[in-house]
Amino acid sequence: MTRVRAVVDAVRVPGAPAPYDTAHLVVHYPASAGAGDAAVGFVRQAAPALPVVLLANNFNCPPSLYHWLARSLAAAGYAVVTWTWVAPLFGGRPGLSTGVDLSLVTPATFGSAVPSSLLPAVVAQLPSLGLDLDTSRVVLGGHSAGGTLALLCSSWLGAPAFSYGGHTRTQVPQGFGEDHVLPLGDGPPLLLLGGLEDGIPSAISAAQRGRDLPGHPMAVTAARAVPPRRTCWTVLLEGANHYSFCEGYDGSFGRGHLEAAASGDQDAVRERLRALVLAFCDATVGDGPTAPLDAAAVTGAPAPRE
Repeated sequence: MTRVRAVVDAVRVPGAPAPYDTAHLVVHYPASAGAGDAAVGFVRQAAPALPVVLLANNFNCPPSLYHWLARSLAAAGYAVVTWTWVAPLFGGRPGLSTGVDLSLVTPATFGSAVPSSLLPAVVAQLPSLGLDLDTSRVVLGGHSAGGTLALLCSSWLGAPAFSYGGHTRTQVPQGFGEDHVLPLGDGPPLLLLGGLEDGIPSAISAAQRGRDLPGHPMAVTAARAVPPRRTCWTVLLEGANHYSFCEGYDGSFGRGHLEAAASGDQDAVRERLRALVLAFCDATVGDGPTAPLDAAAVTGAPAPRE
């Protein structure tokens, strides 16, 4: 069995005001039991250099909710970076940020620059982590708004991206108007994951617009935001809701109170998600085949939600 260890670090976020100018990183990686400093429990991985997955949390969701996936991907040969960045969010209230720069996702600014000052800073920090990392092989990923961050930054950073519950259909406060979808343009492959029982987008839409918008947001993103020539897989899971991606979610954070409990076996749902994300990473920055993803892709409209 592969031994998984973790190291921690911190990175300054350019342009962020103190005391909100530092993000703290946790990096899970496959370890070699025969090396390292036993006194501090630090064990380095054996060669070769590891591909990297940058895994973004949702707003106000601690990265510990995603460590199940980080540990699993690390056991499969990846270095997986999560972060905690407390920063002013909506209305100036401090919260756990995904890493997105909200000022760069407006009608006047969208497309002018990579919408994150954090992600480029994390990539620049990778060579200083004390691990042998292959920074030419980076995958972006995330949950909900963290998944949207991964999708929006994919082309800018030249990295494939996966998202669970994150899409590019805009919200009313962003100022784009009714039923607007941010275009993703050309770039590396994408994997759009979602739950067919996801109730959060409907709840937000009802609160902001007074009604729900048609179509599952992930399917809408695939159909309207992704150019036909760009490789993109869309997989919608039965029995899964918005927080099925989070192990140990207890409702203390995020917006889980806005949806009903998922009907499926959540351990089985996460195992399915683990297999799909690993297959995507292997296919895009490793040597894996695309067949598992091709077989899983949803090619038509999803089943209507109840």
